[in-house]
Amino acid sequence: MMNTLLHNTRLLVALAFVAGAALRTGTFAAYQPWRPEVTRNVVLTTDAVWQDRLARNLLEGNGFSICDAPPYAPHLVVPPLCPSALAGLYALFGERPFVGVAWNVLLSIACMVLFPLAVLHLTRDRRAVVAAAWLMALSPTFVAHGNSLLMEQAYGMFLIISYLVASWFLREQSPGAAVMLGATFGILNLVKFSALFIVPMFALPYLILGRTTALRRRCMLSAIILGVFYIAVLPWQLRNYSVSGCFAYTSNKWINPLFMHMREYQQHVQGTNSDAVTASYIARIRERTGTPFYPDTNSHPIWQMDRHYTLNDYLAMRAVFKEELAADRMGYFLFHFSRLPQFFLSVPAHEWGRQLGFPEQDLDAVNRRIAAGDVAGLRAMLGRQPAVTWFVIGVTAAGMAYLVIVYMLAAFGAWHGMAKGGEVLRVMTGFWLVWIAFIIVAVGPLAHSRYRMPADPAFMALAAVGFAVLVNRFRRAEGIPAAQG
Repeated sequence: MMNTLLHNTRLLVALAFVAGAALRTGTFAAYQPWRPEVTRNVVLTTDAVWQDRLARNLLEGNGFSICDAPPYAPHLVVPPLCPSALAGLYALFGERPFVGVAWNVLLSIACMVLFPLAVLHLTRDRRAVVAAAWLMALSPTFVAHGNSLLMEQAYGMFLIISYLVASWFLREQSPGAAVMLGATFGILNLVKFSALFIVPMFALPYLILGRTTALRRRCMLSAIILGVFYIAVLPWQLRNYSVSGCFAYTSNKWINPLFMHMREYQQHVQGTNSDAVTASYIARIRERTGTPFYPDTNSHPIWQMDRHYTLNDYLAMRAVFKEELAADRMGYFLFHFSRLPQFFLSVPAHEWGRQLGFPEQDLDAVNRRIAAGDVAGLRAMLGRQPAVTWFVIGVTAAGMAYLVIVYMLAAFGAWHGMAKGGEVLRVMTGFWLVWIAFIIVAVGPLAHSRYRMPADPAFMALAAVGFAVLVNRFRRAEGIPAAQG
């Protein structure tokens, strides 16, 4: 029976598509993000506020700014593509944030088509395609974060497109294919800034593991990819310089290390809250610059959306971070990677629960008890609030089981890709491993499924390869077409 099912690839992929689409659209229907109270309390939270304000200001002629009143200071953190797309949707359908949520749901559904296609182009194996279809359909991160206004969904889609184009480039290894890959990587970086170093992360395994073309040609093609990529992102970097004097693609390179990563560490060491740590950093930055540093509150600077930092402020942030790091390098290093279990096993039960209408305080209470291993507390909540408690427990358990399966299959797929795969699969496996390592380092102590999401397609692609290898081995097949690259 399993043999028959595995051969019926189209049926299995179609079933995966239906199941995944039902999860996504069903969540959207239950969510009802068009209701004003849901828009206010669920949709427009965290970074989604940035996306909405940027889109509205673009549409209203106030420039690329997250300020809600004049003067509209230019924004330097978020790249322009997602807010511009949202502004276009607002122009067509009115300034309704739920339209952006619906758009992200469509992008999430598109990922269910693009991801199996990318795996098919890479492996040419129907079993890998079936695995890819089901892994994407059931992905907790793509279901939950797809029903939001955040840029993660568009980022995930363009990551998958970049895999497809990269596989094509590795088969062609022509200047035209290099131009296409560089442009794809450039567009990806215009969606989210964390892809700024993606070209060297691809070029490194390509130069080392590539075999079918001469090293000199591989270097030339890598240079073309880098050149086209930089042509795509340079205009935005020049824009940032013209409006702020900062010749940087994003100001996040100064903000995140101090106010996100180091702040987390100091909270841990001092046993205090984020406001106290942030206030101390602001005081030290003021002392260095000798000028007022906004915001004038103890709240997290990165959330103060109407601020306009100067280059001196950013340089002071970097200096304070270096001072903090020099005080305890090993302690910070160990803390930076201390939350790897949460990074790998984080499930967006909280986000999905908010979308389905469960009270946030109840979701927080259940999550705290799960994190603390408080069995007695969970039993008490099951008696008082069974629906939300069972929801969080069920989604967390199912999501963690899904992730463990993905990682086990991905480990096998990575071993096969590096040891026995053809050149295309070998280079792509090396690229994915470098990319995953980069995401782990970049996320650090901010262990959350949302921040892991850029690595999820790589894990799933490796898992699809691993699944195909295992199935073919169990069927005593000679080799596997899926892994020849």
